[in-house]
Amino acid sequence: YWMTGLDWKYEDGTSPKPAILVAPQNVTNGYIKGTYPAFKVQTGDIFKTRLGCEGLQKTSCYVEFRLYYQIGSGAVTPLPFFPNGREPFYEKWDGSTRPADFTYPDIKLDALAGQDVKFILYMSAYGSPVGDRALWGNPVIVRKGGAPPATSTPSPTPTPTGTAVTSTATATPTNTTVAPSATPTPTNTTVVPSATPTATATTSASAYQNTKYAFRFTLPAGATIASQSDNAGRVNLPFTAGTNLLEKYIQVHVEEGRNPCVSPAVEPNPTSSENVTINSIQFLKQTGQGAAAGNRYDWTAYSTTRNNACISLAFILHSANQGNYSPTPPAFDSAAESAVFSTVMSTFNWIT
Repeated sequence: YWMTGLDWKYEDGTSPKPAILVAPQNVTNGYIKGTYPAFKVQTGDIFKTRLGCEGLQKTSCYVEFRLYYQIGSGAVTPLPFFPNGREPFYEKWDGSTRPADFTYPDIKLDALAGQDVKFILYMSAYGSPVGDRALWGNPVIVRKGGAPPATSTPSPTPTPTGTAVTSTATATPTNTTVAPSATPTPTNTTVVPSATPTATATTSASAYQNTKYAFRFTLPAGATIASQSDNAGRVNLPFTAGTNLLEKYIQVHVEEGRNPCVSPAVEPNPTSSENVTINSIQFLKQTGQGAAAGNRYDWTAYSTTRNNACISLAFILHSANQGNYSPTPPAFDSAAESAVFSTVMSTFNWIT
């Protein structure tokens, strides 16, 4: 179901006003999504929300949140939850009393400016759906320094699959809340993300180098650095076209004091874990799979610690279910596409 209201609470007892309470289909990995009517984005628009498990679900809530957008009848494309390009956001009841389980960073929408965009809020169970009640707290698009559009509350698209109650957000004196103030349309249809990842920059380079934490690794031909900072980065890797493989990339993370030292870019339940030594550096190597809304994520992550910093590289193969397409594309060659992972890791070393 999909409901809005003012009385829901997070784990810490605080109440988001307004909020959307969502629960997935009562099946393993069940999900629910709501699509807002098309909204014309302007330069400077920012998406904001706060995410968390609903306060009454004390032990069983374990979900993932995703944000998508669609222009016209084009591909449904993911927007990352994190500045480093990572999505989705995983949330689990942990009894925390911190002020917020997760506050969405200001997601700049400048790349969509001038276009009529449908935003899609998506939440799914991570395995069992039992107890999965979660909150999209006050999801809004804030327009900084601008005037509200002529119609700030578009009418929702009717649907026979569910109902909802509208709750309109209030703008602050310096920022004008312009969307999504309409009630989204809850549906349970397959979402297939676009093959083009969102990134802050794209740079061709022969090596990825982090000077603050003093490590580097060599990039294969055709790879591009999509984003990079001291604590995170993303490298897009080339792959064979014409299959169901949508994207192939490396997610880099550095976090001081992270214990255990594992990659935050991948699901918390690996299918295998082992210690490996590369260039005299010991890594925890983990592999696993994730799935959501017709998509699959095969991943291999390497994590090591140096001077209290947890450094991790996650290699991710993002593919779509072949049944999503007509005609059906051939399945990608997992062994061939994964071969570059060990090649890249063989070049990882400290900068002296």
